[in-house]
Amino acid sequence: AQAPALHAGLQLARELVLGGTVEAGELSERIRKFYASSLPDGQLDYLEIVDPDTLTPLSRIRRRALVAVAMHLGKARLIDNTLIE
Repeated sequence: AQAPALHAGLQLARELVLGGTVEAGELSERIRKFYASSLPDGQLDYLEIVDPDTLTPLSRIRRRALVAVAMHLGKARLIDNTLIE
């Protein structure tokens, strides 16, 4: 029942970037807080904000970014990502 919140966090990331949040650290912190409140039974494995071509971590989003997340929910490990342009 909680699994759709994984994708909702990525949608939040998109909305934040389009709204002007471009510092990767701030973006990551806000998404982590969302997951902590929306997925209390989840254990975040990773949340990465990277260049979509090189997979190099970004400190600031200038034009494109790939936001990738993996989380354990019970016995399942869920993985999702979104491209923000």
